[in-house]
Amino acid sequence: MDSAVIQSLVERLDELLEQYEEPKLNSRESALLRGTLGGQKYTHLSQEPDSALAYYQPGYIGKVIAPPLYKRLTRVLREVGVLKPTETLTQKKAPEYLSRLLDFPSSPAECSAESERDSELFYWVGRKSAIAQCREKLLQDCRILEILGITGIGKTFLTKRLLAEPALKSALSEVIVLNFESPRTSFETLVEMLLGDALSGNPELYGKYPERVIRALVTELQDSPHIVILDMVEESLESDGEGQIRFNDCRFTQLLEEVLRVATMPSRIILTSQIYLPVLNEGRYPLRKYGVTLQGLDEEESLELFAKREIIPSSESALYCLKRIICAHAGHPLTLRTIAGEIREAPYDGSILAYWNDYGSEIEGEAASNNENALFVPRLDCYSPQLTDYVKIRVEKSFDRLLDSAPLAAYLLAMGATYTEAVPRNFWLDMISEYPQNEAKLAFLSLQRRFLLNAVRESDRVFYSVHPLIRRVALENVDRAYARIQS
Repeated sequence: MDSAVIQSLVERLDELLEQYEEPKLNSRESALLRGTLGGQKYTHLSQEPDSALAYYQPGYIGKVIAPPLYKRLTRVLREVGVLKPTETLTQKKAPEYLSRLLDFPSSPAECSAESERDSELFYWVGRKSAIAQCREKLLQDCRILEILGITGIGKTFLTKRLLAEPALKSALSEVIVLNFESPRTSFETLVEMLLGDALSGNPELYGKYPERVIRALVTELQDSPHIVILDMVEESLESDGEGQIRFNDCRFTQLLEEVLRVATMPSRIILTSQIYLPVLNEGRYPLRKYGVTLQGLDEEESLELFAKREIIPSSESALYCLKRIICAHAGHPLTLRTIAGEIREAPYDGSILAYWNDYGSEIEGEAASNNENALFVPRLDCYSPQLTDYVKIRVEKSFDRLLDSAPLAAYLLAMGATYTEAVPRNFWLDMISEYPQNEAKLAFLSLQRRFLLNAVRESDRVFYSVHPLIRRVALENVDRAYARIQS
């Protein structure tokens, strides 16, 4: 980044700080930002004789000067909409995030007006009960919130919605987001985000005194109230071989257990996962941890989802078709959002009936097969290219992860997907009766832990079926799953 651009960004930041009645950048902060935007490390900044940071130790810059500056700027940049609620300014992210200011409106009011309709929260529908429950728990002494459910069900979306709650924003202004989908995400990433470069860059501390790192993290969370988001945690979990789930890095377990154990903890940790999370502290401190499992949207919520995207039935027949689409996909938010986007664009231009004429036969065919209890092999890719891109890929990734960690469970899922009606647990176990009973039970348990089964209670019995979206992918992978367990 050249000097003219850096100068423009620093001046723009000063303007924003003044508008929000925040202190302007002092000489040390200005030097730190200029150096960071210019690609300089703290070590280099401390060695420049003409710099306001001359002769400061790099560790002091990273631990004392940088964190409060980045927190202050994060707060203002979120307020004007430059940063999303889940984004936090750090040394590494500064060039990327601050460069957005170059094309950003100069007036906060203008920023708000431009971004309101494009905001994800503008399209939020439903989940009122879940929001209220989670908000109240977090405002009490619930320190760890688990949001669980299958892929695309809205776990991350619910987290973002909670971050917008005024009461939570007031009590917990600092937000840290760690997404495990990135292969670069690690425990060290969390340390760097919370404690700064000085501690995260000290390999000796990690190797010899890991408990000190845990203690330092907990102290930071006690001294400075944060919301820490651990998103897509299923990517960091593994089986212990005995039907239980654990973190592949035990330090996450140690940190979470310590957060629950200490006497006071003003910070909150929210985890999202497609898999039930490990038991912490042997189940102690039940009031300090809360979990919510998300299901599909109901019909009213789903219709509101389409309406917010300007897809409104113009006739009774169009309303009927839209309700059939909702029912066929079990109110799955990601799928419905994708379909709404397709209907809104060419060649359908908002016509529900035109979309139905292209894909309605497949949807009605699936519904008819359910009613007749017949085997039907629905395919995601027979609906539309966009639906394949946005939904099938995510579902296939979940199936691949299951196949890698629990091959027999993946085979059981594929076998169970051939039945469209729910069946009792013993029926599922009979599908793989040639395998040891203990292994069969663990396979069924793996499916339950991953929310891949729908459970329905009738009288005194519980029946299980495969979610419609999962069924499509599972049926396409029967042979692949069988080959894996035979290898």
